[in-house]
Amino acid sequence: MNEEHLVKLTEGVNVWNEWRKNSPDIRPDLRGAKLKGVNLQGAQLQEANLRWGQLQGADLRDVEGLTKGQIESARIDDKTKLPDGLRPSE
Repeated sequence: MNEEHLVKLTEGVNVWNEWRKNSPDIRPDLRGAKLKGVNLQGAQLQEANLRWGQLQGADLRDVEGLTKGQIESARIDDKTKLPDGLRPSE
């Protein structure tokens, strides 16, 4: 995980999205990030590495560019709000 990427994300979705817009070549590394209960609604997470992330209770609705592969190994629970059709296989 890249600590700078995590810090940028925790500054808020608007700050994150602006950073992503201005840094299109960066592939965010959020492997194993502790994002329990965090509201990421509307965040641009295309190509972000979320493997092994702790996403229990996180709000990922309306996240741009999120794929099933990005969250396949992440920890989620029944309180995690995912975009329609992105529930990882049980």
